[in-house]
Amino acid sequence: MAEQNAAQAIATAKSAYAEAEAKGYAWTTTKPLIEKAEAAYKAGDYAKASALADKAKAEADSSINQYYLAMGTRNLEKLQGMKSAMSPAQLAQLKQAETLYHDSKGKALYDLTEQMLTEMKNAKRTSFTVSKGDTLWGIAGMPLIYGNPYEWPLIYKANAGKIHDPDLIYPGQDLTIDQGASQAAIDAAIYHAKHRGAWKLGQPTASDLKYLKGGM
Repeated sequence: MAEQNAAQAIATAKSAYAEAEAKGYAWTTTKPLIEKAEAAYKAGDYAKASALADKAKAEADSSINQYYLAMGTRNLEKLQGMKSAMSPAQLAQLKQAETLYHDSKGKALYDLTEQMLTEMKNAKRTSFTVSKGDTLWGIAGMPLIYGNPYEWPLIYKANAGKIHDPDLIYPGQDLTIDQGASQAAIDAAIYHAKHRGAWKLGQPTASDLKYLKGGM
């Protein structure tokens, strides 16, 4: 039984180490521990082999947790920037994620934040009603719109029949939000936003008109 337990412990440690290594988070001390466990096993010292293998497994598990904690923390930071667009239920989930972060529960944190990001992505808005004080810049920067104010030309182009001057939108206007833009279209929009040039309130710029026709 001791021999079988030691063999199983070594196999489990190897599997955990392989997972940690695949994620790029394996500790340099883990592989030598497994090698020592295998040597003890060959020498017939099954108790020592099991102990070393268990220690290696614990190290591998810790390194895997570090990986998920890092990935989950990245997701959490993204979600914290979306708080204004969250429902009460989503805010409760965010609080739960923050607790998991403080408790260093890497895998649980990662799983929850991945689920939340997917839900937020699927909730992206395809229409928007303008309120007083809104601008295309501000609307584009909203988490459930594009999350990047420099993508405002996408809204301008999608509503060219409603918007004469992209610097002038009015309360009550119902705008279409293009959530299916290609990366090329997004890049063109950002380029235009950054290179639009001088503008005068009440009329589109020459570069605005060029952009609408498909140029940069």
